[in-house]
Order: sequence, then structure tokens, then C-alpha cells
Amino acid sequence: MGLRSSIFKLARGTTAVGATSIGCFYLFTRKCQWHEINDASDSIMTSRFFDKYNPWHNPTLIDVCVRRVRLSDLPPELVGDMRQGGTKLIERFCGSVWGGFGFTPQRLLWAKLFRGLPGRSTQLWESADLLASDYEIGTIVTDHLEVIAKGPTSILFRAGKSQGTAGESLRDHDSLLEVAIDPDFDAGVADLSIKTAMYQGASKAATTEKPMEKVQRLHMWYTEMLMESALYYLRR
Repeated sequence: MGLRSSIFKLARGTTAVGATSIGCFYLFTRKCQWHEINDASDSIMTSRFFDKYNPWHNPTLIDVCVRRVRLSDLPPELVGDMRQGGTKLIERFCGSVWGGFGFTPQRLLWAKLFRGLPGRSTQLWESADLLASDYEIGTIVTDHLEVIAKGPTSILFRAGKSQGTAGESLRDHDSLLEVAIDPDFDAGVADLSIKTAMYQGASKAATTEKPMEKVQRLHMWYTEMLMESALYYLRR
């Protein structure tokens, strides 16, 4: 009875911890929203990069996480710069996504696997460098994210395989990731978004199944964590 009682107590405690963790995660990410995407007008699906890297227009899993914030909660000097067409706010948001605690486990894993390889020394690996970067075109984050387009309100990455070895080639597993801000100065709010489009670009797909479709929910949870983590740094 002693062993059975101990096992029961352990299981009950584990369940309680798990339920508490799920509840905390929900509270932490409850303001994140997932918006439907119109392929005909979407910024990624209609871009030259999507045509270039997915020439067969293979089935694509695309989603966007949106978080609305008050402009008054953001650094006023960065909001003022965006009003004038500057890029400082989108740079800070992007840096907060990759330099924040939400990306830390992935960043440390990739650093262990890839940072010591030839040609990686000029890439961004440390949180401080990620937070401070201006994310100009050609910037590479932890060997797996390369800036391919930048504007006053958005920064577009090509993600997936090692950017240090894959180059411009078409890839079996490829994705485009956009970090963006859509401000409404009259209403005093801004929609922050992280959008991802995943596809197989190396050859014409044999099926209509979308990449990562079976684990999309995990991907969405991870994106929500990146968003809320970024907000913590963006508001500082």
C-alpha cells in the first residue's frame, strides 16, 4: 500500500503541475489571436520570394499570430520614428522576438550545433546582439534565419536549413517568416504579427498534404511564446 500510495501521490502531483503549467501558459498567451489569410492578397504568398523559392506553388502551411497593443505602451521615440517612416520600431520588435527568452532554448541548441562551423562567426548568436541588430538584408540569425527583405513595417526571413550552406538553392523543407507591425495612429494601437509559410520547394509535391500540418498546434504554441516574450522586451 505504501508504494501504491506514493505512486498515486506522485501522479496526482504531476497532473497538478501539468494543469497549472497549461493554465499559466494560457494566461500568458491569451491575448494572441490567429487570423485567417487570404492567399490572393497575402504579403508572403504574393511576394517574388514565394514564387522564387516555391516555383511549383506546392501546398503551403501558412499562419499568422497577431497581438494588439497600445502605442502608448511602446517606447515613444520608436513610435515617433515609425510615424516618420523609420525602421527603428520594427527592428526592436524583430530583435525582441529573437533576443527574448522565448527563443532562448532554440538559440542555445543551434549555437551548440552550428556556431563553431566555418563561416558562422559573423552571424547573430547572443541575446544582446540580437536585441541590438538593425536586421539589414543579409543578416543571419543563428544560422537558420536570413533577412531577405526589409521595410518600415516588416522584416522577411527565409528560414529552415542552415543558411550558411544551403544558399539560394531550392529546399525540401523551406519557409518564409515575416515579423510585422501594422500601426493605427488614429486609434492609438498597433497589431504585431509573426507569420510563417512552410512548404516543400525542391520539386513538385506528390500529395496535397501541407508540411507540418500534423504538428501545427505545437508550432502555434511556440509562436505565441515568441510573441509574448518579444512584448516583454519591446515594452522596456
